[in-house]
Amino acid sequence: MSSHTNIVQEKALQLMQSIGQNTYLKSIMSGMMLILPVTIMSSVATLVKVFPFAPYQDFLLRHNLTRFFDIPITFTNNFLAVIVAFSVAYTLAKNFDVDGFMSGLISMISFFILTPYDLGEIGPLAL
Repeated sequence: MSSHTNIVQEKALQLMQSIGQNTYLKSIMSGMMLILPVTIMSSVATLVKVFPFAPYQDFLLRHNLTRFFDIPITFTNNFLAVIVAFSVAYTLAKNFDVDGFMSGLISMISFFILTPYDLGEIGPLAL
């Protein structure tokens, strides 16, 4: 039984090592790790905004401070895909020893070109 387990573990280890050495997957992983500070900022702002303490919530409502915490939450949630597009392209370019900033910028521009926008009465629009 243990010989079968060792064979399976050995094959699985080889597969995981080959996946772990893939340049494209490493770039995606690194790009996602680059957005962690932005995600943490949004999470902290959300926690501060909805902290379950009645006097604190009353204070926020009385002084209209909930809108202040909505800014980082809304920005990061709405802009996260753009940040991911930039960071993944940036890390992929760095892995290939190319200018990362320009690659990230091209990726962001491509993202904006390919993203359809809803213009209300006019209807959806893509560039």
